[in-house]
Amino acid sequence: MKPPPDAQVLESSTTIMWYDDESGVVCVVSKKGPVRTPETLKKTLEGLKKLGGDDKTCLLMDITNISEVTREGREYLAREFPKFVKAIALLSESVFGKMVANLFFTIKKQPYPTKRFTDEQAAIKWLKQHQS
Repeated sequence: MKPPPDAQVLESSTTIMWYDDESGVVCVVSKKGPVRTPETLKKTLEGLKKLGGDDKTCLLMDITNISEVTREGREYLAREFPKFVKAIALLSESVFGKMVANLFFTIKKQPYPTKRFTDEQAAIKWLKQHQS
């Protein structure tokens, strides 16, 4: 996934993110980098809130290059994501990314729709069903 040339792009140590006007979703691409802890994830969530505004939004997250998420990091996301997320589509082409997605789905049931994809367009189509 790549941001369109006119998109406002926000970057943290762990992600690159933007709001995609065409699809109406916030796009997040995980970087190879530090282990995800509550401290590193806080910056990502601040960016997501800025891009998504005050309303809950749909997220398309490419986790192909994601690194480890600590238990505390997963707990932090479980507390914070429901405050502003309508649905999450997790996109991954790596074995590790798929493992992280499966872990995300099985450790704790999410209070919003979640689904794993390998095709970006299929993920966007699915997210559009959850936008209203």
